[in-house]
Amino acid sequence: MNDIRRRMRHMFFMLLNLIAYPLSRLYPRSRKVWVFGAADNEFTGNPKYLFLWVSESRPDIQAVWISGNRKTCQAIRENGYRACHRWSLKGILAAVRAKVYFFGHYSEDVNLPFSGGATLVNLWHGVGLKAVNLGLPQGRTSSVQKFANSLTGYLRHLKYLIRPDYIVTTSDFMQKHFMSQFLAKADQCPKLGYPRLDCVVVPKLGLASEKIDRSLGFKWNKSEHSDIYIYVPTSRDSGRDFLDAAIPDVERLSTALAKRNAVLYIKPHPRTLVPSNFKNADNIRMWPAGIDFQTYLHEFDVLITDYSSVLYDYLATGAKGAILYTFDMEEYLSVDRGLLYPFEENTAGARARDFQELCFLLEHGVPDNENTRQQIEEIRDKFWGGSPSPASPAVVKFVEANLH
Repeated sequence: MNDIRRRMRHMFFMLLNLIAYPLSRLYPRSRKVWVFGAADNEFTGNPKYLFLWVSESRPDIQAVWISGNRKTCQAIRENGYRACHRWSLKGILAAVRAKVYFFGHYSEDVNLPFSGGATLVNLWHGVGLKAVNLGLPQGRTSSVQKFANSLTGYLRHLKYLIRPDYIVTTSDFMQKHFMSQFLAKADQCPKLGYPRLDCVVVPKLGLASEKIDRSLGFKWNKSEHSDIYIYVPTSRDSGRDFLDAAIPDVERLSTALAKRNAVLYIKPHPRTLVPSNFKNADNIRMWPAGIDFQTYLHEFDVLITDYSSVLYDYLATGAKGAILYTFDMEEYLSVDRGLLYPFEENTAGARARDFQELCFLLEHGVPDNENTRQQIEEIRDKFWGGSPSPASPAVVKFVEANLH
């Protein structure tokens, strides 16, 4: 039955793409209507913070958040912003009228079938070292390019075959990286910075985000512990379970945290399956689903990560350092995803190559010395050098100047 439903869904969207996508090119779009969306129907990432900035700072632009999650839309509206369910009449009309689509993955984050003729701005979802998009040979986007000249294949894989007009980047190094990964020209990859870092320098964006989080049932409270840490591992392309291997002894980890009166949040990637027998301790908690941790990133005392681009976001906020927990590096590079650039040369932070080293660092603290600080500054410049701060005004100015 599930297989039949899946096939019917695919057929429906193929038909919708066949009819709605070309017709949406004919509808007159308004330069003053901009729509925003994020993957998995969440309120998160670069699109979220740009949406909040435009809503707060540019009342002449009608900014509309589009999502398939009614609860998310309601929470956004309750706080005075525009939000529509993707398949509501208002949501479809906004998608058809909007001159600009902002998203972090694909235009389907907003509404793919009605995006014809709109300017597509991919704000992306992280700088880093990994191959992505067309630069990832085994990835979905690369593998479906062979269907570009087949009508059936084109309609079925439309979201992967439509190229964005612009991909926002952050530095000379990252501009070259995304040019190669998207097969794009330099003027399609402007160095404008990431709006998701703006809440550090524009406090009202952080406050607005926190209000919406409270509407979703989450309230940030840092005062009950001396230190607050977060573990944000990247996804494993193979789909393998790795959290049990990353944290083989919850009690040992809890004891290490207790010595510093610290609490650790674990924020797995959306595509990571959390083992059903995974147990929390009083000072080890899962980050709540559907809540964007970026609002609070600069307030964590320690970030623990591996090959994730969140490292560069964290260092960009002015953080002193992080823990790079790479217990499975050999397996990650062999069965998950290779890195395009040397890991050691392009990261900064204390190294934990196994669970015992991680616990030692948690007990004794992340080293802070002149060499570490210099390395962090070099990484910041390499990945963020030249990025405006805040980024949102620069993105808006660029887009307005390039609308046709």
